Amino acid sequence: MKKALSILLIVASLLSVMVFAPATASAAMFGDVDGNNKVNVIDALKALRLSVNLDKTTRFDRQAVADVNNDDTTTAIDALLILQYSAELIDNFANAGDINKEVYTVKDTPLENDAYVNDDTADTSFVLTTAGLQNNTIYYFTPESGYLAADRKDEAAWEYRNKLRTWYAFQGLLNRDFGRAGHTALLYMAGDDTDGFWYNYITKSGNSFAGFNKVVINSIDDFPTIFANQIKQCGFVTWETVVPASANVALTICGVDGYLPVQQGTAIRSQLVNAGAPEKMSLIGKFTGSVTGSRKNDAYRWALDNYMHRCSSKYVAYTLDGAPDVYGGFWWWGAHSERSSRENHDYIVARRAFAFDLSPISSEVPCDEYSDVQAGYNIKAGTDVATLKLILQRRYERAGGAFGQMLGFPPWWLKYSNQCSLPGISGGSVAPHIGEWTFCEIITCYNMAKEADASAPVSMTNGSVFYKFRPSSSVSYKNNSYASPNYDSSKKYWTIYVGDYDSSAWLKRYMYHFWTNDSARGKFDLSWGFNPNLSYRVPMCFQYMYETKSSYDYFIAGDSGAGYVVPAALETGKTLKNSGMQRPSSYTGGLDKWRTYSKTFYDRLDYKITGFILCAENGLSFNAMKSYAQLSPIGNFHNDTAANRRFNYVNGVPFLNCHGDVSATMDYNALMYDYAYVNHMSPYNFYVVRMVVQSPSTMLNMVNTWTSYVNQKGVSKVPSYTNAYTLLALAKKSGQGTTVTS
Repeated sequence: MKKALSILLIVASLLSVMVFAPATASAAMFGDVDGNNKVNVIDALKALRLSVNLDKTTRFDRQAVADVNNDDTTTAIDALLILQYSAELIDNFANAGDINKEVYTVKDTPLENDAYVNDDTADTSFVLTTAGLQNNTIYYFTPESGYLAADRKDEAAWEYRNKLRTWYAFQGLLNRDFGRAGHTALLYMAGDDTDGFWYNYITKSGNSFAGFNKVVINSIDDFPTIFANQIKQCGFVTWETVVPASANVALTICGVDGYLPVQQGTAIRSQLVNAGAPEKMSLIGKFTGSVTGSRKNDAYRWALDNYMHRCSSKYVAYTLDGAPDVYGGFWWWGAHSERSSRENHDYIVARRAFAFDLSPISSEVPCDEYSDVQAGYNIKAGTDVATLKLILQRRYERAGGAFGQMLGFPPWWLKYSNQCSLPGISGGSVAPHIGEWTFCEIITCYNMAKEADASAPVSMTNGSVFYKFRPSSSVSYKNNSYASPNYDSSKKYWTIYVGDYDSSAWLKRYMYHFWTNDSARGKFDLSWGFNPNLSYRVPMCFQYMYETKSSYDYFIAGDSGAGYVVPAALETGKTLKNSGMQRPSSYTGGLDKWRTYSKTFYDRLDYKITGFILCAENGLSFNAMKSYAQLSPIGNFHNDTAANRRFNYVNGVPFLNCHGDVSATMDYNALMYDYAYVNHMSPYNFYVVRMVVQSPSTMLNMVNTWTSYVNQKGVSKVPSYTNAYTLLALAKKSGQGTTVTS
């Protein structure tokens, strides 16, 4: 091999001035690694770099055409063949006709999400074989719902859920290398009531997976047979029941080494052994609390030292540990076992994300360590937060301060809050929203934006399929035009911020239920706050919404830009209200980096409004407003309730306060009347209210009910409902509001 490489480099240097076009050209031209419709010495050199894993940026479709001898990998032999072809020493590649059928052509797309580019910050050396699988095929499995029912707390249900836990991780391994040479097989797990719709959408004529074959898997116990070659290659890592954090460590290991995570003493472990899969690592007895006093924290710090440098620096995953799948424990309880986050594991593995589950609350020992405290472990309050900051610091340093994406949300329904409803256990003393804001302050300090996998639904199936979807360049990603009528001082203009779509799971589900199946959409203005960074995980939702929008549908960013951050945590020298921390003083330029990161998404999707800048009671500074004025020049809504922040302009861009939350289950008429006409926004002719995952029918009813209610009050300024863009245009004409200059 060394000799072959030496010869190649010598010949390449001699032929460096020679450029030969191939005899024929096609959509997938073999040997054309750089995609410039030529096969030359540059392609040979790029193929050589691929063969020794030096090139991690070449897209998968280009890697496919680099495998000219059709052996499922790019090697120095391919590089030599490409070099010979470029020098016209050979005039074709072996079996080119057969190879052409196996190449998945990656379409140009306006919503690039790095799905077909190797993450150059991660170890990408593990590539799952596709031996024995059919090309251009989607393997389709629907989990048997009976085992997942809320009232199922028996051993059979426990075994079934652990099988799912392993196979969701396997799904991520199989799907992430889709698009490489010879790899055109996908695994689809139809786990919720929208998966049938989205499968039909991504496979319909003209879309990415049109024409793919469908192979139905009838039983979860068929997996070891269908994927026998793959699971033998993977092997498995065993995690420890009494240290549920070890399940997340196993998930992290799966993402980089390909070992399937299995719980000790389970049927799935026995199935894998019987299928010939070797145990490649055991975590049993590994985490003793000798480092931090906490077995849980010892597990994550060991993973941090041994795996963080091999994980992606672009993604980190906050996902529930293995406790909901440990039989007989506190967390193994009916409905909550359905909110275990296991369905998210395929995307976590596909993105090679470091996985953890830690409390963001430093004032008390986390509830999931009560039993360890009683057993004599010396666990101190704040240990979880210290470990969390180490993870975030290491990620920040590896990324050179670049923004990354946090997949996940504090699991308030089970842990770390006073809303835990598990029988016989207190989840903690902190309200869920305080835990949420505390966590978001901490991660923002380290330049991470949250994609909020929050309950409910906390889980999303098939992220590793959907992120491979290539949106069509024929779809126009343009917002609707909007009216800018004359301002009428006798009217009080208002709009709804339609949120909170900062979670792919929420967008995937509610786009189906609210967008597709609610006849009220398209009858009145709606300003949809779809966070644009969700386009990385569910790009098909964004194509679908632009493809099917009515003239009444407008798009704005959600909280607080491309993704969920707390703006005050982007500035140094500020003590944050909920976490009590300050951004590290050396982490400068946070606002600029956030604006640059967000603007890429805004430009792709034609967003010009930030619909909900979430301050988490930290206030909105002048510097933050200056930055957002550049990012969203039409205007911004926010939840800073200070009297001097209700209606401002910075550099001519309006900033309006937004009422925190209005729903059909509350007496919203009285609340909104006080907000708009008595106190908060009473001096102004403009106001905004936020509604969270409400249907168009509900919102239309609220608009009509509210209008009738106010008119009966006999007010002098009658309500006039409109969209966010028109409202902000009218605000600029009104002469109201205060210009802020410092």
